[in-house]
Amino acid sequence: MSQAMSWGASRAASCAENGSSALAEALSSGDYGGVDLSTLELRYLSDRPDSGDVRYAFSARAAAPGRRTTGDGLRTATEATEHLRTWLALSPQRFWVNLSPTEPDRVIDPALGRTGAGRAMLEADLQMKRTQGELLNPDTAFGARYWKSLGRGTGKLCFSSRMWIVPGDVRVYEDDDSLYVLQAPLTVKVKAEDIGGSYSCESSDPAAVARYEELERSMMLPEIIKAVNTAPEYAPLRRAFTARVVAEWIRRRHEAGHRTSFDGLIDSGDLGGARRDDGWRPRQVFDEYVRSIRDREFTFRQTVRRGRSIFVRTLTSGGVDFGSVPATTVDAAEMNRRHPNLPLIVRAAESHPEKSRDGMIWLGERQTSPEPGLWSRAGDLLSGRTGVLVLIVAGLGAVVFGFRRGAGRGRRPEP
Repeated sequence: MSQAMSWGASRAASCAENGSSALAEALSSGDYGGVDLSTLELRYLSDRPDSGDVRYAFSARAAAPGRRTTGDGLRTATEATEHLRTWLALSPQRFWVNLSPTEPDRVIDPALGRTGAGRAMLEADLQMKRTQGELLNPDTAFGARYWKSLGRGTGKLCFSSRMWIVPGDVRVYEDDDSLYVLQAPLTVKVKAEDIGGSYSCESSDPAAVARYEELERSMMLPEIIKAVNTAPEYAPLRRAFTARVVAEWIRRRHEAGHRTSFDGLIDSGDLGGARRDDGWRPRQVFDEYVRSIRDREFTFRQTVRRGRSIFVRTLTSGGVDFGSVPATTVDAAEMNRRHPNLPLIVRAAESHPEKSRDGMIWLGERQTSPEPGLWSRAGDLLSGRTGVLVLIVAGLGAVVFGFRRGAGRGRRPEP
């Protein structure tokens, strides 16, 4: 282990032993404060490269009533820090995924496809199609209302659409060298789209297509947006997105000429520990998508007679696009009104869990690196598993996220 890695591991161990880090305690404890660690998201970063002081905090939801700490905090915190590295090391033009049955060679950018962030995006896209399929089931209350709302028409009508996930109304607060991610919702867009080929809808009634597109937008879309932002199945995507918001802030500071602790990593292509080597491949998700279409797992094809019409609902293609992250920066007055005392809460969260007014639980940590130049380059610290988060800032700007797990080097097993 390099000098930098040894220093980071001993620093993290000291935090855990002294109880000085709420994050370290939460990750190394099997029962800590009733926190749902599966919902951990990186929501705060303070970067002071001149002093080598880096602070960060995660927020998480409380565990269900009557339950103590739940979820694998080590895995979720590792994911969040790996995602941050991905969003910094790769160019934003790469941050998209696309699941369309006619485009097997345009599923994901090859570099993004080697990361956990890319996997979270692809699997969320597939999950969104399952969510829609469940909603279309006419045996459910919502499905029955949907099909009833189709109305009456003449002839055989067909409708297919494209639905994709994008950033929603992101709100952040900046305080000099610190960023607070106040809200980072995702939203979903939809438009009628004929996929073509053997999947073609070939509807001949544009007015009817427009009417059904509006029904999709007004009735189906709110349910899917709600699921994307709240359902456990989409937690990995939400965790990846909040890291994307933090990375965008770092990028903007860098582009504006501010020195950051991450300068050497930005657009370097150096994925380090964020690069997966567990055998997962993006094509697996595409093949599962095609199989699901073939087996009609979530592609609901329903023929409904309304007067003299037959309506056929066919498949939906889609994607996720994080290439652009527009964010509204709130002023101090709005920050105080909507999130009173949040800076104090985050600072206190370095030593113990703190709950904010919205019910979120904050867990933080502070790292101070040795003098820049003490080493020339830091490697990746993913070399054991005891559950303590370490963030090391190296002199050349390479950022290392990892966990002290004892001797040996290896990737964590997949859940």
